[in-house]
Amino acid sequence: MSNCINEKVSALVVDGSSGVGLEYVRYFAQRGINVVVVHPLDAKIDDAYLEISSSHGVEIDGLALDLSSKASLLQLRSHLDGLRISYYVNNAMETWMTELPLQNRLDASRFMDLHMNATVSISLYLLKMMIERNEGVIIQLCPETSRIADAQSGLVFSSARTFARQFARGLSSELKDTKIKVQVVNLGAYDNGSLNRIYSGHKASSRRLISVSELVVRAMKDLEEKLLLSMPCEQRSFFKKIQNITEHVDQRMSKIS
Repeated sequence: MSNCINEKVSALVVDGSSGVGLEYVRYFAQRGINVVVVHPLDAKIDDAYLEISSSHGVEIDGLALDLSSKASLLQLRSHLDGLRISYYVNNAMETWMTELPLQNRLDASRFMDLHMNATVSISLYLLKMMIERNEGVIIQLCPETSRIADAQSGLVFSSARTFARQFARGLSSELKDTKIKVQVVNLGAYDNGSLNRIYSGHKASSRRLISVSELVVRAMKDLEEKLLLSMPCEQRSFFKKIQNITEHVDQRMSKIS
């Protein structure tokens, strides 16, 4: 690592090309934080980064890398050398699970290589620097897998999702005596701003779905409260369900008494 560290706080977002990943880029930019964004090779979103950068006076550095390859991983590490990365958001699974279905074993192998590099290799690389400063945030985004039609793809994605959650839980346990925060954001259905498309194939009305910006704000609020697992899309319905169960039990108890 370079001996000259840029003290300006920066964030790294793996796959910030669309959806929740891009919204995290906006979130950090709005707070004056420079962002390094890794996006797929075929993503054409330089204009979006330029607009965010000029609107908020921050640097948005987009890198088109295939993180399933070791060479790209090394290239990313070289690019991060000397930067003070205080936030890491891993959104590597979202694009694969919503737009790039696994067609064969080669696709599955490539996805798992990317997933392990983004989840483990990059996290541990950044963690060394975070431990030295005793500050930092690692966020793993875990999309919903229950709506994936293809059974084989669903199994691969479900295993990857489970691993990401277990890995984050392990990190959180090891870092409990530090100021480093680890979070898993459980992505459910959200309104992505399109009239014709609702995330993950959910059939709920878009009026009942939270916006992607609200999703990120809720998740970051959970982070401030040191919640390991954030379920920003589920909160209202979850608490309503608990309330209904409680009311039902109270009614049964009243009848019994």
